[in-house]
Amino acid sequence: PQLPERSKIKPPFTAEDGQKYHAWVEISRYFVEKKYVPICLHVNAKYVGVPQSRPRFLMIGIRKDIADKIQTYLLNTERATDKQMINDAIYFFHHSSTLPMLYDIHHQQDQYLFDRGVLSHFQNHKIKTVKDALDDLINQKSDLSYQQYLDSIFKKYAKPQQNLIANQETSNCGEQTMMRFKLYQIINKYENKDRSLIKSFLNDEEVNLTDTLLASLLKEEFLVQSKLSKFSNVEELKAYLTKLKTKKRSQVALNPNQPSPTIQSNADDLIHYEALRPITVREMARIQSFPDGFIFKSKRTTGGDRRKFEVPQQTQVGNAVPPLLAKQIAKMIADLNHLSLDQNQKERECLL
Repeated sequence: PQLPERSKIKPPFTAEDGQKYHAWVEISRYFVEKKYVPICLHVNAKYVGVPQSRPRFLMIGIRKDIADKIQTYLLNTERATDKQMINDAIYFFHHSSTLPMLYDIHHQQDQYLFDRGVLSHFQNHKIKTVKDALDDLINQKSDLSYQQYLDSIFKKYAKPQQNLIANQETSNCGEQTMMRFKLYQIINKYENKDRSLIKSFLNDEEVNLTDTLLASLLKEEFLVQSKLSKFSNVEELKAYLTKLKTKKRSQVALNPNQPSPTIQSNADDLIHYEALRPITVREMARIQSFPDGFIFKSKRTTGGDRRKFEVPQQTQVGNAVPPLLAKQIAKMIADLNHLSLDQNQKERECLL
């Protein structure tokens, strides 16, 4: 069977038999073989208070006897979305040659399922921005509410930091690198097509910067010899941009007014929205929703063959599940467990 076009989960792999398979579908079928009912979700950490767009596939496996108890308990309730979810999952358990249902928070047709019931744990917070998460680390007068929120939730596991904040070491950058970082910050406010044009030019692709775009850039202040300056003509501007060409294609300045792109194991790809440097390990951790009291050990970064046996701080943070997302997953599982326990209680009462 074919996967619906709307799914943006990883593309299929080609097996030795030449057939294409979707990993998450095959794993769902394996769960069924082991007598578990799989519930397949596509969620995003940004909807649970994490200042980062981090879409992730989740599979919750419920042992079949427990799933049956949940289904029985829900029969006489008004929890329509929970009924649909468990009924669809149990249907797939009995018809695993079909496709499992995938509930995707990014799609409007699935939205009602996340508005109530156990799936509402994945959509119950105001969107947080990069500035919400990081601004107090460079501006003393900034709002501390995000940091204080994390401290309040995780105080049992990480002692709040009062003065010195760990993992806040910054990278040393050369003049030309900082010039490029300033350019990334400038083009953040431009439309996608213009940003793409400039990035393509910097990557030495054969593109023509439009007259309209060049006219807009002439109004900007660039970093020149450690000072902010405007260019008087297009020729000077083009010569400046040519000096900044680079093979690094993935670097981008963070937009302070939006959630961050997905944090990965290399912080050098994400440039601070104000400071002319990559974000620090602590700033990565803030964007991942770790409290400041959670301190990361080991080296800050590493490279080459050392990656085979070293796990530096950047990798630890980038590969982690955001704690706020983990908390919501746990809440969903607890709710499902309570439903099965409620059914157990009803059965005991019927025997009395």
